[in-house]
Amino acid sequence: MILFVYALVLENVGRDDNDSPGRNTDGDEKSRYIVSIHHSRDSAGKQWMGTQVLVLRGLSRVLRTFFLSLLDTTDDGSGSGEQNDTPWFEQAWNSILSHSFNAATETGGRDTLNLRIAGIELLVLCNQLACKGGAQAAVSPVRVGTNMEVVNGALRSVRSPGKASPSSKKSPQKFHSTITETWRENLFLDAFEVLDSYREYLESDSLVDKDSTLQVLSHFAGDLNKLYECCRDNEFAEERRGNELVSLTNDTALDHQPVSEEDTLMERFVRIVKTVAMKSSGGQEARFLSQAQRSCVDLLRYLAQNGSSEAFINLSFLASSSFFREREDNGKPKKGVDILSHEASNVLCEEIPNEHVLDECRVLVLSRLLLVLYDRKDSEIEIVQEDEVSFKLLTRLISPCLQSAKELERSIESGSDANGYEMQLLDVLWERLCVTLTNMLSLASDGVKIAAIPHAADLAELVNSISESTNSKFSSKLCDILELGALRCLEVANCSRFNPENLTLFGSCFRGICRLDSADTSLPYIANQAFSAVNHVQPDAPSESEDFRSINFKVEACVLACQIMQDTRGIDRVIVAVFPSLCQLVRAEDSRLREAAGGVLSHVNVGQLLNDTQTRCELAETRAQVAENRLSDLSSQVKQLLKEKEALEQQLAFINH
Repeated sequence: MILFVYALVLENVGRDDNDSPGRNTDGDEKSRYIVSIHHSRDSAGKQWMGTQVLVLRGLSRVLRTFFLSLLDTTDDGSGSGEQNDTPWFEQAWNSILSHSFNAATETGGRDTLNLRIAGIELLVLCNQLACKGGAQAAVSPVRVGTNMEVVNGALRSVRSPGKASPSSKKSPQKFHSTITETWRENLFLDAFEVLDSYREYLESDSLVDKDSTLQVLSHFAGDLNKLYECCRDNEFAEERRGNELVSLTNDTALDHQPVSEEDTLMERFVRIVKTVAMKSSGGQEARFLSQAQRSCVDLLRYLAQNGSSEAFINLSFLASSSFFREREDNGKPKKGVDILSHEASNVLCEEIPNEHVLDECRVLVLSRLLLVLYDRKDSEIEIVQEDEVSFKLLTRLISPCLQSAKELERSIESGSDANGYEMQLLDVLWERLCVTLTNMLSLASDGVKIAAIPHAADLAELVNSISESTNSKFSSKLCDILELGALRCLEVANCSRFNPENLTLFGSCFRGICRLDSADTSLPYIANQAFSAVNHVQPDAPSESEDFRSINFKVEACVLACQIMQDTRGIDRVIVAVFPSLCQLVRAEDSRLREAAGGVLSHVNVGQLLNDTQTRCELAETRAQVAENRLSDLSSQVKQLLKEKEALEQQLAFINH
């Protein structure tokens, strides 16, 4: 009956708006009374639209009260479980979904605002009612009121609004048969399909009135929070296969992503939340989130706190445009930075370190963020000036993410719960880290001169984190990259515009190589370069000159290299290799150089090392002589065997003849 009334209302919505109530169309007869009509109902079309809203909200009340009873009608009691004949409630349900979707997507401005809000609220309510554990949450909402009412122009107290009974909190739904349960699942899937269709409508860029749309999306975002609470333990229980995680490391365009039959309900739900957040923006120059965006960000944060991989994936997409942008001193975004992307970056930095996040999820997020930096010129992210780039957020994330990568590597080596996709995730991550580190260590050219390496302090932190959790498969490659970085830091010392922070970066690169492989052949070369640089300094340079600062940098780099060599175990052979350079530093005029070189020489017993080396050489020569003698004996035996073979062949030929 209600659907019949609604169909009748739809037929009359298109009436001529000029036919307004109280308007006298007969020019000869004047109305006896002058009636003032509110502008929201000053035409027949507006009044019919108001009736639409009343019918939709009436449908909501009916469904809230009688949904379980209506659902029971899907079981005819035969117990056969056959679904050849569609129950009438299924047909009515589809009609309700169709009407609510049409109302939610109605075109117009403020005149259709209430209709669109009523349509989207009914659509979300249908999803709540049909989910496995959410009917009670939808039936028993909490009512809030002021307990005041205007009566005859006076503000008077009225009875308090009704509250949900304690017994109704999270009480499970009980269905009478498996047939009813099957139909309930079908009803939920139908309702969720229509809800996903509304996401496609939002992404189609067919929205006209932005102000009224923001109000609709504000209601929609609030209802999505309730829907997740209803479905979180059942329909939205998250489970993602490993091969899908690997594919997402190369996916930078989550926007307008087509729906696949293999997509889970959780994937589609989070995609709806992301779309609402993007479409409810106040513009590129907005300094604050809209109400709908705030609700969506809070929901994504809540999902991330529950360890949702989908939430982190979509947060990394939203954060990509501002994650590497410089911020104000108070942490706020600079002018022109998208506020939604800024808030998504904050959520990532706050939630990634939490212990409930899966190791695979951390690795995936870091891989996706590095892709923005690694392939910036080919991505859709706007190119920014070098002085507007910042790696502060990356330094906060990289340590916990690399610790997770280390845990995955250990699980693979131990063979416990090892999967092929974990190895692929790690390979993708470390390949991007190597490429990103190489690009960040590159020098910026300043005409014919060499300028300082930008963001050296942040880069030093990244190098420290990477060297502490390096994948053994990429240790050799990282040693080559760090060697390049250390040599470039020394090269910067000859520039008139060097950055003192490069000293910290040089120490991180040199220490990283020592940590990765203390026997790496690049260590003696880097140390000799640092030691030889101080042999050509002019100690009498003015203290305020660029030459003095360059000299001081070279001396400090030399001292730092000596300190690192003292603190590193198993580096005795490197010390022997740079022994001549250390001897020269002992005779240097600067006391700091003498003390540093003396500390390195005292760190090892050079005489013992030389004796050990000579002993090893003698043993090697002895073993070589023994091997040579053995080889001679074997050669004699081979010749004897060949002669015997020839004799046997001759005897065999004689016998055959």
